[in-house]
Amino acid sequence: MSSSGSNETETEPTARSDRRSIIFGAMGTVVEWYDFVVYAYLAAIISPLFFPTESDAASLVATFGVFAAGYAMRPLGGLFFGNLGDRVGRRKTLLLSITMMTIPMVVMGFLPTYDDIGIWAPILLTLVRLIQGFSVGGEYTGVLTLLLEDAPRERRGLVTAFGAFTSGGGSVLAALVVLAMTATLTAEQESDWGWRAAYWLGAAMAVTVLVLRTMVRETPQFEELKKRHELVKLPIIHAIREYPGRILVAFAVTGYMGICTYYVMYFPTYAQTEGGIENWQTLIVMTIVAAFFSFTAPAFGALSDRVGRRPMLLGSTCVFPIIAVPVFLLIREGNFWLLLLGSFLFVLPVTAFTGAFVSAVGELFPTRERYSGLAIGYNFGSAALGGTAALVAQSLVTATGNSLAPSWYVIVASLVIIPIIWRMKETARVPMSQIGLKDK
Repeated sequence: MSSSGSNETETEPTARSDRRSIIFGAMGTVVEWYDFVVYAYLAAIISPLFFPTESDAASLVATFGVFAAGYAMRPLGGLFFGNLGDRVGRRKTLLLSITMMTIPMVVMGFLPTYDDIGIWAPILLTLVRLIQGFSVGGEYTGVLTLLLEDAPRERRGLVTAFGAFTSGGGSVLAALVVLAMTATLTAEQESDWGWRAAYWLGAAMAVTVLVLRTMVRETPQFEELKKRHELVKLPIIHAIREYPGRILVAFAVTGYMGICTYYVMYFPTYAQTEGGIENWQTLIVMTIVAAFFSFTAPAFGALSDRVGRRPMLLGSTCVFPIIAVPVFLLIREGNFWLLLLGSFLFVLPVTAFTGAFVSAVGELFPTRERYSGLAIGYNFGSAALGGTAALVAQSLVTATGNSLAPSWYVIVASLVIIPIIWRMKETARVPMSQIGLKDK
């Protein structure tokens, strides 16, 4: 038996793979990214309700601090859910993760504020965000694992990129909800019940996804391993021991993607602070950009099935050092159309990279350790590099006094990641039975 726990008899999906499992399985990322974006967009409304201080800035910092704490829980969630996913299966684990995501969404809509229960309000808010962050640690990597293993060989890039489509859809929906609130409600209504309504909508979506996920089937690869009794008791330990190099690659590539992705989310703040653009204008731009990402990511995933993962990843990475400075020059002008142009120029290679990344990073690992290896590399990379990208960008501006300083981070990160991607094996069209096998 090979060290991967796979052999030539491993089940290979066909073009008749269960579309219901693919669609219902991926829908959880809509809830994940809806919650992520809604909290960020509503921070200015939520902050004085739970962290009342004489300083609006201090209150906002406290609110984002809770956000960061929840984000820091993702790696822990990744360790837990990754190990569970490789022990009991992708389906059961994703049911648990969406259940744990649903509970905080429901609670958020009914949380009492500081005026109601005093110090317990921010404590409960922090607890809810910690639970949410923990559950998200197993959601996206579980979805990518499920989609990758349920896709026919010639369409793995396309099918796996459907996870990027649904995550982008969650961002679009969140932006539209906040835009609708801004356009129709007064400031008092937004503070009183508007932000709660946004979470009630998210809770309804989460419950719907939970019900639909009961109809998702287990992947044929995991079922085959289970039938052959080739599962291990502690797959997370096994993955760390057998594939430390691949986990580091997943960490680096995920972290790089996180830097570029979260830079797009940083652009509105940059445009407002450096260019003085209106908040509602940045919301419109981000909605358009998120829609573009959502609807084109599967096309780039399909392209990676034809030309390969490595050419897509390398080509996209080489674009960023060229466009980084021009993009920030456009955005700092404080013009709506230039902000849209700059954001689009940046998000295009981000989407191309993501379209190939979502399948390439899962194809680093064999079936037996895939959920675990992916969960470790993805969540730690996303938290350490992606989650800190906006902080680094703003810190560079503050420390240097140069409004173009954030572009340096992207340029350096791109130059560092190119040789790492260059050494990655091409995995497009490789049979699932051969994915992740060690060199003999």
